[in-house]
Amino acid sequence: MNISNLYAEQYRHTQPNLAGGSKTTLLLVALALAGFAAVILLPDLGFLTAIILLLALLAAANAVFSSLTVVITDSDLEFWFGMGVWHKKIPLSEIAGCTVVKNSWWYGWGIRLTPHGWLYNVAGRDAVEILLKNGKKIRIGTDEPDQLSVAIDRAIR
Repeated sequence: MNISNLYAEQYRHTQPNLAGGSKTTLLLVALALAGFAAVILLPDLGFLTAIILLLALLAAANAVFSSLTVVITDSDLEFWFGMGVWHKKIPLSEIAGCTVVKNSWWYGWGIRLTPHGWLYNVAGRDAVEILLKNGKKIRIGTDEPDQLSVAIDRAIR
């Protein structure tokens, strides 16, 4: 059970990755066809095993980073990628404020350390930068930065 279910949600949004929705299905079909083609065209099992492992790794990465969900409850800001394999929760009492920002294109997607602190992003360049009371910053990528910023401001006031 997700802890956010125990508290009233003030905000919830799930952003798909660039290959989200029907594009995810297309990607998985393409991976399956590539695997099938590898079996037929490449009889060398050593190379075939490497291809199959690579395809499995790509499919797993797509599943883990298929979306980014952000939830604000009465007490916490929570976010997680995909099926919730990776999950982060920040008490609202630790948040000093937030700002809508645009990430540089080279920051990319996923979880990474940037000059502005940790970035959690599944697609696009828009984000909300959260200033913590301890002076650290994090950025959460979103396709609705204004709504997320307003929801965070309301929750911490």
